[in-house]
Amino acid sequence: MYLRNFMRYALSCVCFIYVTNSFASEQLHDHQENAQTPHINEVTLTPQQQQLANIKVERLELKTYSQTVYAPGEVKANGYASYVVAPRVDSIVVKRHALLGQHVNKGEPLVTLFSGEVASRQTEFRLAEAEWQRVSKMTRGTVSEKQLLTAKAEYEVAYSRLVAFGLSKHAIEQTLTISPEKLGEYTLFALTSGAVLTDNFSQGQRVDSGIELMLIADESALWVEAQLSSNQDRTIANGLLQRCR
Repeated sequence: MYLRNFMRYALSCVCFIYVTNSFASEQLHDHQENAQTPHINEVTLTPQQQQLANIKVERLELKTYSQTVYAPGEVKANGYASYVVAPRVDSIVVKRHALLGQHVNKGEPLVTLFSGEVASRQTEFRLAEAEWQRVSKMTRGTVSEKQLLTAKAEYEVAYSRLVAFGLSKHAIEQTLTISPEKLGEYTLFALTSGAVLTDNFSQGQRVDSGIELMLIADESALWVEAQLSSNQDRTIANGLLQRCR
């Protein structure tokens, strides 16, 4: 009885081991077949085929992408380094001293003008200066303090009016010695160095106050106004390389 049960147990173990080994062998065989079978979506190209198809394989790296934008532009004067030459009183152009495109230095004469109002103010300045000189040389006992202050104030007001018209200090001093037929003539000088970019007048022309006669601009720092189309509208950061042709 005991021997019969032992034989049944041994037979069961042999059958289990056989079935387990058979299942493991089948899985190993399927894995080897799958490893040897190529994937359906893979394509293998030879080096010659890659060259014909212009296919290049490179390592993925971080690079800076550059793009060139072309747009028509117009060279303009630098608004921060330019100067508009204009009379401060209605005048008549007598003579020009600088031509269009000419480079001028600071302090050089640009245009000479004539104004009847300037002539009147120069005459008032000559009278005020003469009165101030006369009163200031008198002794304190012969002139009152009020007369002294009045003469000084009238002289300063007459002087400031000529300055407001654009006359230089040297031109105001010459007012006291010039001949009467030269009264009313005054010259505008360049207040900055640069090139004459505009020249909007002719000799003998009457010009109103504030009308631009010349535009002096520093040609070493000009502006370029580019016209971008709607599909080129983008933010251009400061410091980007920009070339003008």
